[in-house]
Amino acid sequence: MKDIQISVISIVLYVLKKWKGLLFFMFLGALVIGLYGGRKNYEQTLQTTQTVSDITQSGSIAYIVETDETNTLSGIYNYYLLMFRGVDFTERLSNSMEMPIEDVEKIIKIDKEVVSEGATVASFAINIYDVSEDDIDEIINLINEYSTDIENEIINLGYQHKLRVISKINSNVVEDAEAIGMENDNNVQSKKHMFSKKYALIGAVFTLICMTLMHSIIYIYSNKLDYYDDIQLIFGMPVLGKVPKMNSSLFFPKFDGGEKGKNNYDDEIDLIASRVAAITSKTDVNNLGIVGRAIKENCDKVAGDLSRNLNSRDVKNVVVDDFLYKSENVNELLNIDCAVLVEKSGATSREEIESEIEFLKKLEINIYGMVVVE
Repeated sequence: MKDIQISVISIVLYVLKKWKGLLFFMFLGALVIGLYGGRKNYEQTLQTTQTVSDITQSGSIAYIVETDETNTLSGIYNYYLLMFRGVDFTERLSNSMEMPIEDVEKIIKIDKEVVSEGATVASFAINIYDVSEDDIDEIINLINEYSTDIENEIINLGYQHKLRVISKINSNVVEDAEAIGMENDNNVQSKKHMFSKKYALIGAVFTLICMTLMHSIIYIYSNKLDYYDDIQLIFGMPVLGKVPKMNSSLFFPKFDGGEKGKNNYDDEIDLIASRVAAITSKTDVNNLGIVGRAIKENCDKVAGDLSRNLNSRDVKNVVVDDFLYKSENVNELLNIDCAVLVEKSGATSREEIESEIEFLKKLEINIYGMVVVE
C-alpha cells in the first residue's frame, strides 16, 4: 500500500468532532489542578501564619500589610521584604548596635508567606536570634522605626496601604493581642481562594493540549476511513457526497454542500444521484455499479436509496457488495463498466479501499468517485 497523505484540515475536523470529550476533560483538568493549586497556597499560608504566631527563642516582631487593591498587594509586600533584606537596613542596625554586618545577618531572619491570588492582606515576621534581652528592645525599636520609614516612602509613591504590628515578642514578654485576629484574617482570605484560577487555567490548557495531541495521534495512526478524510488527497478521486448521521449535531454541520452545509439525508442522496446521473449522461454507460466493502452490513440503506434514485433517473445500476472477500460477487463486476464506491466511515480500512480501487482498475472499470457514509 502506498503512503497515505493526511491534511492538517482533516486532523482539525477530526479533533473538533470530539468537542464534547474535549470540553469535559478541560473542565475536569481545570477543576483538579485549580483545587490542587488552591490547597497548596492555603497550606503555605497556614504554615507561615503558624510561624508568625509562635514565640521565638530571643525575639520577634510580626507585621500585616493591608490594601484595598488586590493587584498592588504583591508589589508592596515584596518591597518591604526587599528593604529589610537590603544593605541600608543592615548597615543602620550595624551602626546602631555597634556590631559587624556579618553578625547582623546572622541574628536577623525573615519569615514570609506566599501571597494568594486576589488576597488583600499578607504578613511577615522579623525574627531575632542569639541576642541578649537588653538588646532585643533596642533592635525591635529600630525595626519599627525603619518599617515606618518604608511605609511613608511607599505611600508617597502613591500606593495606599496600612502596615500594622500584629505580634511582638521582646524581653520574654509576648504582645500578641491581634495574633489570633491576624490568623483568622489570613485563614478567611486563604479559604476564599482554595480554588486557584491561575492553576485552573493552566490545567484547562494543559488538558486541551494533551487531548488534542492524543486524538491527532489516534487519527494519524488509525487505518480506518474517517468521515473527514481528504478523499481527493488520499485516494486521488472526487467525493460525490458525504452522508451524515440522521441525528447529526447542529453545532458541527457537515461540510458537503447544501445551504450552510446542513443537507438532510434525503437531500444528500438526491444530490449524489444527480451528480452521478450527470456524469453518466456524458459517457457511454451500460450499467453502473454501486460497490463497496460490507455494504449490506454497514450502509445498506444508503446504497439501496441511491440505487432507487438512480433508477428513477433512468440510470441502470447494480449493487455489488464486498467483492474483495466474497467470490460469488466478483462475477457481478464483469457486467458493469463504471462504478461508484460507497464506504462506511470507521468500518472500512484505507488499505481495503486501495485494494478495491486497484482491482477495479485492472478490470478497466471507470470509478466516478466515492460516497462516504458517517
